Order: sequence, then structure tokens, then C-alpha cells
Amino acid sequence: MTPRWRYASRMLLGFTKDDRCMIRDLLIDHLRNT
Repeated sequence: MTPRWRYASRMLLGFTKDDRCMIRDLLIDHLRNT
């Protein structure tokens, strides 16, 4: 794994449950708009 991916995964693991839900909602909205 590249350091960039390790850093990104660490950030994802650091997210709280609310942050993950918010990101999921944003992704769903993005998919609906396309």
C-alpha cells in the first residue's frame, strides 16, 4: 500500500459514525444527480 492510501484509510477509520453517514448521503445524492 502506498503511504497515500494508508493515510486515507487512517482518515476513514478516524471518521465518526455521523461523518460516515453524512459522506454516504453525499455520495447517494451525487449518484442520483448523474
